Amino acid sequence: MLKRIADWLEKVSVAAFAVGLFQGQWAWGLAVAFATLFGSLLLTRKLGG
Repeated sequence: MLKRIADWLEKVSVAAFAVGLFQGQWAWGLAVAFATLFGSLLLTRKLGG
C-alpha cells in the first residue's frame, strides 16, 4: 500500500510542476513538486527500496 502511495506522490510531483509552469506559477508548482517528491522518497526509503 505504501508503494502505491509513493508512486502516486511521484506522479503528483510531476503534475504539480507542469501545471505550475504552464500557468505561470512556477514557484508554487516547484514547491509542491519538491514537497511531494520528498514525501515519495521518504516512503520509498521506509519501504527499503
